[in-house]
Amino acid sequence: MQRRFFNMFIKHIRSNFLLYFICTLFLCVGIMTGYMSTKSLTDVQNMELLNYLNGFFQLFSNTEVSNSGVFVQSLTNNFWVCFIIWIMGATFIGIPIILILITLRGFIFGFTLSFLVNNLQKKGITFAMLSLLPSNIFILPALIIIGVVAINFALYVFRNRSSGISNLFKDFTGYTLTIASIFLLIILGSFIEAYFSVYLIKVFMS
Repeated sequence: MQRRFFNMFIKHIRSNFLLYFICTLFLCVGIMTGYMSTKSLTDVQNMELLNYLNGFFQLFSNTEVSNSGVFVQSLTNNFWVCFIIWIMGATFIGIPIILILITLRGFIFGFTLSFLVNNLQKKGITFAMLSLLPSNIFILPALIIIGVVAINFALYVFRNRSSGISNLFKDFTGYTLTIASIFLLIILGSFIEAYFSVYLIKVFMS
């Protein structure tokens, strides 16, 4: 069963290699843009962000963090991104918006990573590895897969726009179920962020 699923996934990647390349490229552009944009911050902006980060560290050290609260917040943020991508996948004109959302998600990741590393040096690298990487190992690939599936469906709708509504509705149901199944990876990533990463950060700061 697992081998069959793996073979199907490999076949899916091969048949949609160009779309995976494009979505991955947009994500990487977002990450690099976010990483480079920290250099354009003024001293005042950099200090404000650094003070905010130090305040977060103090709050994290002195306050009991609600794992469930972190989980719900992370899941909510990722849900809305995926929800918009899902909606945009139903229209051909939504393809640019899907790519923009993927780029923005990469920008946020790159900006956060760069700010931590540039301002906290070794401590920032360690903190980034504990707080950002564990969850995004699942979230970012899942976002790319969802983006590819959504763009694929948008192209399918455009090519078959003359088909009957009943056929498109059936395909849309399958499309929705596919997005929902991939979203399970994002739920896993949010769970890791809320429980595993929070625990590691507490150990790191103790």
